[in-house]
Amino acid sequence: MSNDTLTPVDCVSDWTLAQVMAHIEQADKPIVFKGLCRHWPLVQAGLESTDKALDYLRQFYQGSAVTAYYLAPEEQGRVFYNQQLDGFNYQAGRLDFNQLLSRLQQENTSAHPAGIYMGSTDIHQCLPGLGEQNSLDLQPINPLTSIWLGNKTKVAAHFDFPLNLACNVVGKRTFTLFPPEQISNLYVGYNGVFSRWAGHQHGRCRTPRL
Repeated sequence: MSNDTLTPVDCVSDWTLAQVMAHIEQADKPIVFKGLCRHWPLVQAGLESTDKALDYLRQFYQGSAVTAYYLAPEEQGRVFYNQQLDGFNYQAGRLDFNQLLSRLQQENTSAHPAGIYMGSTDIHQCLPGLGEQNSLDLQPINPLTSIWLGNKTKVAAHFDFPLNLACNVVGKRTFTLFPPEQISNLYVGYNGVFSRWAGHQHGRCRTPRL
């Protein structure tokens, strides 16, 4: 599946939060709200540099270990099953948040970086206070607010139970969304093994049946 065959989602710029809330109340398809979080201090730090953004995050860390994931450089950032199809191709562990940031900075200088990331993590537990300065007032909705942090990785098709408002704060992120009627073409699970990283041996192809 090439980028030429993908249908871009609607994109609007500089909407007020009131306009956003009025829209999503009845929305039934994805939309991009460009610039919605531009005023956040974390966004402003990231516009200066990645290091500035990481330094900004450090001030909120209170010492609780976080779960981080490591992909060897030869995996080229692709989160998937291992060659034996009896597990995954990454290692996971608990570590200090500052160690995670230092490793990300280290890999940023490598020509063939390992994949390093912290999956969706509740900011109130991991970085208390971050949400007070970097959030949207979505009342009466009281959402779970999480942070995802890492370098370049690729995650296979999966289903998120929450209705997501994803805020891309620093760097770039690409979402490829499939309509529900395509579930039969998305290779969900292999040999009875199911996970959020859906796929099977043929899932390594780049052109799913559409």
